[in-house]
Amino acid sequence: MRFIYNDGGRSKYFKATNVGDCVTRAICNATGKDYLEVYKRLKEMSKSESVKHHRGHKQSSVRDGVFRETWKKYLDEIGWKHVITANIGQSKKIHLTDDELPNDKIMIVQVSKHLTCIKNGVIYDTYDCSRDGGRMVYGYWIAPTEEEVNAKLENERIAKELKEKQEKALNETKAKIEVVKKKYQPKLTKLEKKIKELQHELKIETNRMNKEINKIKKEDADNFCSSVLED
Repeated sequence: MRFIYNDGGRSKYFKATNVGDCVTRAICNATGKDYLEVYKRLKEMSKSESVKHHRGHKQSSVRDGVFRETWKKYLDEIGWKHVITANIGQSKKIHLTDDELPNDKIMIVQVSKHLTCIKNGVIYDTYDCSRDGGRMVYGYWIAPTEEEVNAKLENERIAKELKEKQEKALNETKAKIEVVKKKYQPKLTKLEKKIKELQHELKIETNRMNKEINKIKKEDADNFCSSVLED
């Protein structure tokens, strides 16, 4: 498989060359996106990573290595489709060679601990990662078709319209509630005040009645004791 050197646009923004930015440059080489745009998005997405299962409990680094969970989310986000080439128990292995991979596609290819870009049978990377065609391919991602892009845009348009309608309905409901509150709040306040007064009066009356009951009980007890002593 032929190899063409391409850093994905990194040198446009950064001077360092010995970096582990294969995820960013593979995505940029395949999609044509600006390096800094992809760099910033991956960095932002890495903040929500679940780090407890990763060595050192650290977030991934766009400069030195992005966790698989993050770059997969990014590829899902931009609509690229995953093609599995290595399943558990599968006897046939696919390798990074032009006679085992499609020669008419632009792909982001996953190999061991590395992502690279292949365009029509040519590797675009900072080094030839094929190992003379012996490197196993775990899967690759291809761009969505025009129909798929249009369908996604249509779904996003419909979702946006629904959200706007929901927000409009919610705002109208809130406005109606405010009108009702403004109309009835004085009456409600007056009623709440009257209820508190009645509750207070009831409490006083209850205490008075309890005292009367206790007094009667005491008198009955005294009378009982007196009659027993007289007998």
